[in-house]
Amino acid sequence: MQKINKTGSMPDITAKWIKKHNTLNWNDLPFNEKEVLREQLHTEQHGLCCYCCKKISTKSASVEHLQDKHRHRKLQFSYDNLLLSCVSNKHCNIAKQSKEIKVHPLHTDCDDSVKMNPLSAQLFGDKHKKDADESIDILKLNHNELINHRTDLIKLVQTYLPLFNVCDDIYQLQENITFKDSFLELVKDFPQYRELEYIVNKLA
Repeated sequence: MQKINKTGSMPDITAKWIKKHNTLNWNDLPFNEKEVLREQLHTEQHGLCCYCCKKISTKSASVEHLQDKHRHRKLQFSYDNLLLSCVSNKHCNIAKQSKEIKVHPLHTDCDDSVKMNPLSAQLFGDKHKKDADESIDILKLNHNELINHRTDLIKLVQTYLPLFNVCDDIYQLQENITFKDSFLELVKDFPQYRELEYIVNKLA
C-alpha cells in the first residue's frame, strides 16, 4: 500500500448522470459512466491496485468505496471515497468487504505507516503500528501470492545493484541516496515500472 494523491474530480459524464438522476444507488450507474470513472482512477493510481500495488487494467479492476457504500450511502458518489482495486478473491477489496480500515491509501501517513521487510517481502506497520498492522491483516496484504510477487520484483531490483556500486545486500539501499533515482531512470520503459517504483520506495 502507498499514498494516493487524489487530484482529480468526478468525470463530467459521470457527474452529469449522477446530478440528472439524483440516485443513491451505486448499482444504477450505467456501464459507460462507470468505465470513464475506472479509467480516471486507473490513471490517478498509475495503473496500480490501491491496496496491493500490483499492476491492473481497467478491465480487471473494480471501483472500491473506501468507506462502505452500504453503511455510508451519502458517500457512494463522493469522488474522494473512490479508489480502484484489483479483483483478486484472496486479498484487497474482496478481503476488506465492508470493514473499515484506519490506515489506507488516502491516509496522510500511509507511506510512513506501511513498510516492507526486504528479505521476506512482508509488509508491516511502522508509524501508527497497531492500525497499520490491522489494515494489512484485513486486506490480506501478506498473502503468499503477493509476497511471491514482491519477492520477484525485489530480485529484479537486486540484479541491477552492481551497476550502481551497491552490493547485493538489499539493506544497502537505505544508505544509498542516489540509487533510487538512477535505477528508476534506467527502468522507466519497463512494463513493471510503477511496480518497481513502489518497491524501491518501500526499500529506500
